[in-house]
Formats: sequence, C-alpha cells, structure tokens
Amino acid sequence: METSYDEARVEYFSLLKDHVGDLLATCPEFMEILQSDLCVDRFVPKEWTGIKGFPPLDLQVMDDFPPFHKVRSRPVNPRLYEKAKKEFERLTGYMYRHSTSPWASPLVIAPTATKPFIRLSTRTAAGA
Repeated sequence: METSYDEARVEYFSLLKDHVGDLLATCPEFMEILQSDLCVDRFVPKEWTGIKGFPPLDLQVMDDFPPFHKVRSRPVNPRLYEKAKKEFERLTGYMYRHSTSPWASPLVIAPTATKPFIRLSTRTAAGA
C-alpha cells in the first residue's frame, strides 16, 4: 500500500466519526471496540498480501449458453483516468489477474467521496 501503517491507523481513527452512524456513535462500548487493537488489527493490517485461500471457481453452464460474450467497452472519464489506472494496478497486485475467459463484464469507474476517490465495479448484461 502507498500509506504507511502509522498513517493508515491515524486515518482509520479519523474516519470513525464520519463512518459510524449516530446511534452507534453514542454507544461508548461500541466505539471502544472499534478503537481496540482487535478491530484496528483487522481493519488496518500491518501487511496486506491480498485475498488468499479461495479455490478457483468451477462454473457449470447450461448446454445452450453462448460460447462467448462480447462486451462493449465503457469510456473512462479523463478526470478519473490516472486514479483509476493507479487503483487498478494496485488491485492487480492483490486479487485481479489476467483472464482468458470468453465471458466478461465491462469495468465501470465511478467517483466516490472517500479514498481512493473512485470505485471499480462491473456491470452485467442485466444491469446494462
């Protein structure tokens, strides 16, 4: 990650105020748990090596399923391009990988209010 562990801890604590709802924020026991080492160790790992331990998917498809799915590419907002490229490269190191699958969903990039200020998602044919 591009943020040091100490910076990530400071950011975690600063975000609690804005990201915990009013009802739970008024519960001292709940806030104490979120500020405990137990939660901090889970939400701010000292070393992030990605998501591991999931076996590859073995998809079973119907016989009449098309052999491929052509997707229309989605234009990337030029203002978001550099952030999207940086975030995609970061995620590639953790969980994204090259695929030769004949099926695909276009990558959609949307702005967000919190870091990294973009969200990468896919849009399925049903949601198009």
